[in-house]
Amino acid sequence: RLIDVKEHRIVSGTFQDEYFALNYVWGGVKSLQATKENIGELEKSGAPLDRAAEIPASILDAMTFVAKMDVRYLWVDALCIVQNNAKEKHVQISLMHEIYAAAYATIVQHAGADANAGLPGVREGSRSLIAMKSQLGANILLAQASYATPKVLNTSIHRKRGWTLQEVLLSTRCLHFSNKHITFVCGSEWAEDWNFQDPNQETLGSIRSGLMRPISQSMWQMNPFSLLRAYDGGERKSETTLLSFESDILNAFQGLCGAITRLNGARFHFGIPSTCFDLALLWINFGPGTKRASHSWPSWSWVTWQG
Repeated sequence: RLIDVKEHRIVSGTFQDEYFALNYVWGGVKSLQATKENIGELEKSGAPLDRAAEIPASILDAMTFVAKMDVRYLWVDALCIVQNNAKEKHVQISLMHEIYAAAYATIVQHAGADANAGLPGVREGSRSLIAMKSQLGANILLAQASYATPKVLNTSIHRKRGWTLQEVLLSTRCLHFSNKHITFVCGSEWAEDWNFQDPNQETLGSIRSGLMRPISQSMWQMNPFSLLRAYDGGERKSETTLLSFESDILNAFQGLCGAITRLNGARFHFGIPSTCFDLALLWINFGPGTKRASHSWPSWSWVTWQG
């Protein structure tokens, strides 16, 4: 399923459709979700999403941005997966690596700590402007260097969330919306808008021109070892990663595990890859460690322990 940003409703979609994916943090915000009870209504013609309550700002801003980019569809987990259909949810989670890898680009929310933070710059007045250059005479131009963007992207709340961390790793292209500016990142390029002004048609046009390059492979497909490093890094961060529900611990790594399985056929047993099962058992818990009482997972797996 996809959100049709022109008709403002949920429609059936395929991996061949051109769509953006949204990477954001729910953060406990009360938000409209697709359920078995309301999915039929959300799929009806007549812009049902316009009438729906409790759609958070980040999703609304993403819909606006995608429409301005002249792309028809947007994928958002809360609305494109029927949340109370366990069978469908399991299938969609297992396909997470394909959903993000096939996306035209992934929109990443860096501002705020929940889904109501929005995407700075999409709505007028939603971010402050900083003077980045000043003319000091006919031959002197003083420019402010870009502010430590990698540090900001790596320390924002979404990098500490299990689901959102995985989604960025699996994406081919990312558009990062921070409080200061927009950053475009792919496997081989990096570009920023440097915050001269809020996004307008000229800015969006230049972004779209960059996206028009043929999509080849994600950075993880380009370098198979990167997948294993990403898994190792994700495993190491698992005890400090924030998850909305304790049961998400395995699901949050399902997409990354699926990408590794597709690459080398490795199977995972409670988060441990079969291809290097002995080495993967040598994980270390750097915290005090308490066993998750709500699950009967084996003690030899890192997913069993918290802290």
